[in-house]
Amino acid sequence: GLDAFVYRTPEGARLQPRVEINARRTFGHFAVKAQKRLAPRTQGLLLQINRRHAKDAQTDLGTLGEALLESPMTATPWRQGNLLFTDPAEAKEALLVLMVGPLLELGVQLEQLGLNEHRSALNLGTEVTSP
Repeated sequence: GLDAFVYRTPEGARLQPRVEINARRTFGHFAVKAQKRLAPRTQGLLLQINRRHAKDAQTDLGTLGEALLESPMTATPWRQGNLLFTDPAEAKEALLVLMVGPLLELGVQLEQLGLNEHRSALNLGTEVTSP
């Protein structure tokens, strides 16, 4: 991934287009790959759930990951379920999960996991929708 940022100067906002190059997969990479496997007219959320989110939900990443795996993605094209990109048993800092299904139902699932109050902090802007 290529990092960039916008900053203010007395003349106005300026863009620093290249800060650093990271040799890792970005959220965009996962979103594009996931989009290709979604069933038509299907939506999903790509979430990064960190330790603080889990702690605030009175759990840990391993337990949270296991709960997410109770609704696994089972068939291609993907229509509904959760796909973890992080092994819950190995997760130390965060879980990366793709939740697929109607957005209202995904919101209910976040509520049941105790994560609803963190919706804005869970990178919910990374919505994946099939073409």
